[in-house]
Amino acid sequence: MNAMVSPPLSPQKDEFHSQLDLYRKTFPYRPDYLGMHNPYDKTVIRSPDDYDRYLREKLYHDLCERAAVQELHRRTTKYFRFFLLFAAALTLFFCLVVLPAAGSSSQSTGYNLGYQSGYDAGRASVRSSGASSGSSSGSSSGISSPTKLPASAQLPSDQNKTTTVYITATGHKYHRYSCSYLANSCYSISLSDAVNSGYGPCSRCKPPT
Repeated sequence: MNAMVSPPLSPQKDEFHSQLDLYRKTFPYRPDYLGMHNPYDKTVIRSPDDYDRYLREKLYHDLCERAAVQELHRRTTKYFRFFLLFAAALTLFFCLVVLPAAGSSSQSTGYNLGYQSGYDAGRASVRSSGASSGSSSGSSSGISSPTKLPASAQLPSDQNKTTTVYITATGHKYHRYSCSYLANSCYSISLSDAVNSGYGPCSRCKPPT
């Protein structure tokens, strides 16, 4: 009897008697059922009433089984809908909050890096240009309008006094270090170089010849 295939159940839960009549028509009583065990209450079928009680219990079992399947389906559908709503809300939050914040942070970081890089490059360029300009200006200024060095830096040693003379930036004479003509510019040079370059001795300070 366990191999009996149950007929389709009505969707109406309150039609128990209609379902029972369907079971009675589908599984009519037969004498060979006598002596078999009822699997639901563990009794022995000894009469048509016992068999009818077996059909009632089978119908009740099938109805409970159907209700359990429906409840499982309802809960599964409920949880699945909840999961879909949660996934949709999470996706919406990610698109509206996380992505714009990440993009803004990346943009700010890129701007700061670009600003700092440009600032450093500009600063290095200005430094290089300033150094080059200062060097050129200093060199030009030093050549065109040299200034007299301090006496402590220009004063030759006793050993070289007789062989070292001094010239100016524009004159054609060589002088002693104490000569007043050296007030504006003063360059040290050896006596032989001064003579070879065409310089003559100063008539005022009378340097060595």
